[in-house]
Amino acid sequence: MTSLRNVNIERHLLASNSNAYKHYKGVYLFTFALAFALVTSVALSLCNLNAQAQAQEYGAPAIADQKVFRVIVQVTNNAYADEVGAIHVYIDGTDISKVLNGVICPAESTVDYTFDFNSDDVPVGKGFTAEMVYGDDVIKRTYGVNSPSKAPEVAQISIP
Repeated sequence: MTSLRNVNIERHLLASNSNAYKHYKGVYLFTFALAFALVTSVALSLCNLNAQAQAQEYGAPAIADQKVFRVIVQVTNNAYADEVGAIHVYIDGTDISKVLNGVICPAESTVDYTFDFNSDDVPVGKGFTAEMVYGDDVIKRTYGVNSPSKAPEVAQISIP
């Protein structure tokens, strides 16, 4: 006859190991996603450079050769605190405009923001308006004209 014995088997709690597994799984997934994003962005930038090179090779105009009307908005923040806002540049008498939201203007400094337009849309002598909206909807504007020179037009705005 066989006798039965009570055998106590201790099990290790899996909860802590399970949490560690979940943690490492999350870290591995994050690392994989980050590496994938990096490789994808590098590959896309190389494709873009290749497309530009092919366009130049087949006689298409280079980006520098395209007709561009450029407005450089220089914002000088005279205050002792940073300001955040939006810059609007629009061509007078048209519905052509560009907006840059979330611009940061550091205290006691000047920053430049560049806006490019198709020069066919902005003939020489055509006016434009640049404005900075910041704080509690404070608006500062400046006006300019597309001059005959091929140099970018500079619009200077001082805030407070």
